[in-house]
Amino acid sequence: MALYTDIQPSVANQYLMMSRLFSRTFILLVFIFFVAGCATAPIDFPKQYSEAITDTDDTRLGKGVAQWIEDHPGKSGFYPLFEGMDALGVRLALIDRAEKTIDAQYFLMKPDSTGHLFVMKLLEAADRGVRVRFLLDDIFTTVKDDGLLVLNQHPNIEIRLFNPVGRSGSYYLNYLGDFKVANRRMHNKTFTVDNQISVVGGRNIADEYFGIDKDTQFRDTDMIARGTVSKDISKKFDRFWN
Repeated sequence: MALYTDIQPSVANQYLMMSRLFSRTFILLVFIFFVAGCATAPIDFPKQYSEAITDTDDTRLGKGVAQWIEDHPGKSGFYPLFEGMDALGVRLALIDRAEKTIDAQYFLMKPDSTGHLFVMKLLEAADRGVRVRFLLDDIFTTVKDDGLLVLNQHPNIEIRLFNPVGRSGSYYLNYLGDFKVANRRMHNKTFTVDNQISVVGGRNIADEYFGIDKDTQFRDTDMIARGTVSKDISKKFDRFWN
């Protein structure tokens, strides 16, 4: 009996170790199987190269900025937007004043009140003949692809997703399967109208950034920018866009 009790734990431990090794190997093989079958988004999708429209000095915003630059040569002007409703109102007012171009770049957009209002205003501008380029990061944007596709059908609107994750199969497995690409995100938040005035800062297009969501509110700050800095912002936008 003593010999049995001395040997039995050792044998049991061996079987236990083998069982654990088998389980881990099985899990690893299953994981590799799923990851190997993950879908990646095509990166060779045809897209047209475009740049910021620069001949906008004759627009209403252009004339106003030109007068300001004449009084402040070689400088750029900034004005902080601390309150969420002010930041949203400025964006909507600038869309209403757009005559030639709107370039918007955000980390995320949601299909909530802010998102719907923002898109509605962009559509109104596009109907007036304004060219709209809208660049969104793919990971946390919760607007459905079908909705973005419908918006993209407008002849004056083009939407692009930055480093999109494959849509076939499991979204999360696709993310892990192409992690090097998927983990490279775009956190830029810029909004430029007629290449003259920009809004930059920490706010994305969702209710919680503008004080509309009563349960969740983010304390962020934006800045209105005008002058030569808006031209620099447009150039940075073009680099991400193309």
